[in-house]
Amino acid sequence: MVGTSLEEGEPFGVVLRDDEGARSIGCTARIDDVTSASTTGRMNILVRGEAPFKVLDRFESPEYPDRRGRADPG
Repeated sequence: MVGTSLEEGEPFGVVLRDDEGARSIGCTARIDDVTSASTTGRMNILVRGEAPFKVLDRFESPEYPDRRGRADPG
């Protein structure tokens, strides 16, 4: 997800997940800076929140190891 965002310059979605589960409101985030990167692929990044969205559906796909979903802007 972060790698794709860096390559394409596109934002990605962030949703709070805690002991109560994932929330239904999230925010798009755009990477401002990669402060460090390791050979294992871990990165420390600075992001800027952009726009809220509502999660309409969640799904997992073998093609994408990250959790994915469908959202409605604002």
